[in-house]
Amino acid sequence: MLERLDSAHRQLLDVVGSLSDEEAANKRYSEKIADATWRHYAKHLPELEAFTGSSSA
Repeated sequence: MLERLDSAHRQLLDVVGSLSDEEAANKRYSEKIADATWRHYAKHLPELEAFTGSSSA
């Protein structure tokens, strides 16, 4: 699981690093990145909690 996380993180950094200043300032790009990252985490919260043995409650 950690390898997948590291790989996804590297891919995100590659994508974000390849954006021009204009693209980075464009709300459409920032919304797509948010949807693919921190907004998407809630979908997997039960899996993450089970993996780490913690709870968000």
